[in-house]
Amino acid sequence: MQRSRRNLLSASGLTLAALAGCVDSAVVDTEPAGETEIVETRTESGDESGTGEDPPAVAYDADSREIQVSGVFPIGNSCYSSQIEEPEYDADTDELTVRIGREHDGSDTCEDVFTATSYRIIVEFEGAAPATVVAIENGAYGREETRKEL
Repeated sequence: MQRSRRNLLSASGLTLAALAGCVDSAVVDTEPAGETEIVETRTESGDESGTGEDPPAVAYDADSREIQVSGVFPIGNSCYSSQIEEPEYDADTDELTVRIGREHDGSDTCEDVFTATSYRIIVEFEGAAPATVVAIENGAYGREETRKEL
């Protein structure tokens, strides 16, 4: 009886050792399970030199579970101010959309001074990362869009 138990344990160990390389690393190394949910949104803005001709930049940090959208936004003349909308996640398309636009203050007389502002929008989420991030600027030069697959 003692000998057959040793043979069984030995055979089990060899079987496990032989199968160890067969485990698919993609199965072991997956994104956190669960639905994607926005936990927090932070915004930063300031005055930055530049024309704002470049489209928004998108970066993803898997360790902190944060997506950052940044750029220099062309506001236009003094009657406009920047307006950052609340980011939206669409589960059907698995897309996170971040928008920055401009809002007219209602004045009839505006200084003809072109202004631009720098911004950074940080979206922290739980669950799997969105498959795509869409960053949209609706500014003085029209619409600029960046799509990034994560």
